[in-house]
Amino acid sequence: MKHAMGVSPTDVLGVLVDVLGELKGAREVFLLVACRHMIATYPADRVQLAEALRRVMPEREKEMLSIAAQEWMAEGKAEGKAEGEAEGEARGEAKALLRVLERRFGPLSAEARDRVAAADVVQVEAWLDRAVDAPTVDEALASPVAH
Repeated sequence: MKHAMGVSPTDVLGVLVDVLGELKGAREVFLLVACRHMIATYPADRVQLAEALRRVMPEREKEMLSIAAQEWMAEGKAEGKAEGEAEGEARGEAKALLRVLERRFGPLSAEARDRVAAADVVQVEAWLDRAVDAPTVDEALASPVAH
């Protein structure tokens, strides 16, 4: 769509009104595809989209907002899933590090466990690499890596 280039957040409402106006007589399938595209392309919120729909096609406002809500929920679910996977990966890496350290050096201090629990995944991976060769727990968990 030609309207997508360089749209600032303040211009979104005008663009939505223009695009919806061009699609007013379009077949249902084209309108649905365009609505999904606009939701994905423009930084519009529910209020802006509702206002644009109200101005151009008030008879379809609820239907189009329902589609928008479904798209926003799907986007939120995808983001939540990605965050959950990243957190799970970080916990798995930390668990592996603790296991390697305990197998090599015996029971760990609460301080060592706390440091591992508080570290990000990049730090844990660096410590995991060090844990294989380090002569002591303190050296395996030595100064943080720069990232």
